[in-house]
Amino acid sequence: MKIAIYITVAFLAGALALMVAPVLAAEAMEKHVLYQTDFSSDPGWITNSPKNYYWDISNGTYHYRVEGGTGGYTFKELEDYDLESFNLEFDVTPFTTQKESSFRFGVGSVEMDVSRATNVLAEMLNKKYGKLMGLRVITQNNNMAEVTSYFYSYCGDKEGCSTKDFSDGVTYHVIIRYNKDLQNADIKFTDKATGEMAWGYYVNINQELTSLDRLVISSKGEYQLDIAAEGEIDNVELYTFRQRPVTTTPTQPPTTSPTTVTTTVLTASKTTPVPTTTKPTPIGILVPVFASLLGAICTIVISRSHRDE
Repeated sequence: MKIAIYITVAFLAGALALMVAPVLAAEAMEKHVLYQTDFSSDPGWITNSPKNYYWDISNGTYHYRVEGGTGGYTFKELEDYDLESFNLEFDVTPFTTQKESSFRFGVGSVEMDVSRATNVLAEMLNKKYGKLMGLRVITQNNNMAEVTSYFYSYCGDKEGCSTKDFSDGVTYHVIIRYNKDLQNADIKFTDKATGEMAWGYYVNINQELTSLDRLVISSKGEYQLDIAAEGEIDNVELYTFRQRPVTTTPTQPPTTSPTTVTTTVLTASKTTPVPTTTKPTPIGILVPVFASLLGAICTIVISRSHRDE
């Protein structure tokens, strides 16, 4: 009987440990911004074609004109990115997307070629099947995974599926997510004015990505001459989630004066940081409840064992 008790208690304790571990891990992660700009000041992006890619001071945006066959590009090198999972959010307003032209923006490598390694790119294309939204990922081995809002591309033969088009003159909020652990990426386009989702989908990559080191818009790899995709981007934010650093408060030595106790009221200055609190996650709230339940169950099991003896 005692062996059964020990097994029961060990099982319940193990179950509780499995619940606590992911909660502690989740609570130890925090958002870490890798790069952010709203183009209210000069972003300092580097381009080989200033007439096509430039900071628009009057609008507080960044202008692009992607012309096929020119090899033009603009980029911002990333200083704090360690090839981890990331989220990239930005607003894009296409002015004119001529037939057979393309706009692509995302995280790329030093080659800055939209047709070869390594890239994770949002797309707005005017191709055979209309003005399509898309996601293109090219690995360091030049394996490409691409999906567009053409109905057959993202849902195949499924009934009720339709092609989703974007419109010139409309501002879209775009979110790209790359998951290093799951080895996939996904994208979502939302009409910024209405908040309605325009389209979204995902691709499987089946390997981790390397060599990513910059934000980039490029026409390298685009060979259609005398066509262009023109517009502007705004509110760019690239971020990841990293382990929250553990901080310790040094212990003050005890005072040695036994006779006098002085109470000092400290007044916070304007520069004193205000502590922030984090709301507990629903799972985090449940952990002590299950711990109490574990204790109660153990007590009942042990008391019953004594009665059986």
